[in-house]
Amino acid sequence: MSENIKISIVVPIYNVEKYLSDCVKSLIEQTYDNIEILLVDDGSTDGCGEICDAYANLDSRVRVIHQSNGGVSIARNTGVKNAKGEYVLFIDPDDWFEKNTVEILVNEIKGGDIDVLRFNYVKEYGDYSQENKNSLLEEKVYQDEEFNQVLRKNVGLVGKELRSIENFNFLASVCFGCYKKSIILDNNIEFTDIDKIGSFEDGLFNLQFLMKAKSFVYIDKCLYHYRKNNAGAYTSRSKKNFFEKTLVLFNEIAKVIEDKLEDKQIQQAYFNRIAYCVLEQNLNVMKNREATGREKRKEIRAILKHDLVKKAIKQFKLKYLPLKWKVYYFFVKTKCTFGVYFVTKAILKLKGRK
Repeated sequence: MSENIKISIVVPIYNVEKYLSDCVKSLIEQTYDNIEILLVDDGSTDGCGEICDAYANLDSRVRVIHQSNGGVSIARNTGVKNAKGEYVLFIDPDDWFEKNTVEILVNEIKGGDIDVLRFNYVKEYGDYSQENKNSLLEEKVYQDEEFNQVLRKNVGLVGKELRSIENFNFLASVCFGCYKKSIILDNNIEFTDIDKIGSFEDGLFNLQFLMKAKSFVYIDKCLYHYRKNNAGAYTSRSKKNFFEKTLVLFNEIAKVIEDKLEDKQIQQAYFNRIAYCVLEQNLNVMKNREATGREKRKEIRAILKHDLVKKAIKQFKLKYLPLKWKVYYFFVKTKCTFGVYFVTKAILKLKGRK
């Protein structure tokens, strides 16, 4: 690998003209120069296409790809396939990087043959910022058995890790990672369309990548700024056929980690992820404004009675959970539909206030 490592930054773009310039400026102004910025205009109907073209004329490192709308997964896949760098970074078009993000990553890469790097981020709420740091990892290089533990934590949390259940998806987003491109292309790794699996498309990509990777670095620095625009997003609307799509997701995860499922910890992590997703499913049910309370309870009951969910919940250990989650999952375990309904309703209301 050359000392002057080229980094490709993929930006999937759809109707974000209000924030796009802030994002692109943070890339152009990076303290490390050997980058290419791939702006994938995914059929935007606002001014994003023109903004992208203007930046391409301004800086030769900016390349623009205009395509019909296919969703964020398709746009990221397009970016990776067109990338010329040795490593790939992903950023959402309403977010931004610290100016020295790429420089810090390249310095780590030069220190050894690293397949993937991970870092922290800052949530930006407009009037205040909140650092989000990972309590699951230490700042070091992970290889061999330690690397296997990183893979397992991407599948799901186990044991005492459940004390911080809010970290369940901390390792999911690809925006807080840097990936060796050859591993992606050599193994035909792609983002799965969210219309197929409902959610967790980033996490599924990470699992596919980690199954083929051998080394991982965690950097305990906040290098990414995540713009939390919509404080009331949790109360906006429900996703149609979300549970059915999530069952497809569980099947896809099982296929990716099939060779590892004999490992007891991996197996437990997989079932814990399913148990954790019950909350996400129930929140989605509660967001359906067209359904009556009785209809919502009926849908929650059907989720709790599904064979895969029952199997996952049966083995889900509550002893490490914080008290509020012990209460919630006690109702889930006992299939107390009224309890699950009212607690989920309260959680949704609290999330809408944040």
